[in-house]
Amino acid sequence: MGGQVISCVRNEYAEIARLLQASLNSDASPDSTTAVLDRLLRSARLQLGMKIAFISRFENGRRIFKYVDKAAGIEIVKVGESDPLEDTYCQRVVDGRLPQLMQNAQDHVAALQLKVTRQLGIGGYVSTPVTLNDSSVYGTFCCFSFRKDDSLNRRDLGLLQAFAEIAAELLENSEQISRDIAPKRVRIRSSRAG
Repeated sequence: MGGQVISCVRNEYAEIARLLQASLNSDASPDSTTAVLDRLLRSARLQLGMKIAFISRFENGRRIFKYVDKAAGIEIVKVGESDPLEDTYCQRVVDGRLPQLMQNAQDHVAALQLKVTRQLGIGGYVSTPVTLNDSSVYGTFCCFSFRKDDSLNRRDLGLLQAFAEIAAELLENSEQISRDIAPKRVRIRSSRAG
């Protein structure tokens, strides 16, 4: 049994190392950033045994699903969909009204106050803020399932927090490159039109 635990730990860290290497080798273009974030989400979801993993963005009072990975056959949670931020687990995790880790959301009075808990039958849930270098919150990195998971623990939250840090770095680099490129694109379009 001890060998299995050590092997699992090594696999988790090996996956983090692979994802870090991919992010370092990434050109931070939107396509490469998306590919690495998709791998990051899938790895988190599979490592934690969850059905859905996503990275959200907080923008104009809304929670927007920016990147999503989910098990086959799951039809909910789609890239681009959004909800009022105040009605989400994401906001409540960031402001401390919900814990970052719940083995069963059905056991938490604060989670049951959100109709999505009952509508989706959320069980195991792990979430952490995606915090940028300037300390602003981009959104959250979340995983959840439809049944309770008594095996979820602080170590799982730590893994998700490490993935969120990688995601924050990738997102920040990609957005900086987009900001740097935008004026150049305008100049190129202007020179072609003129």
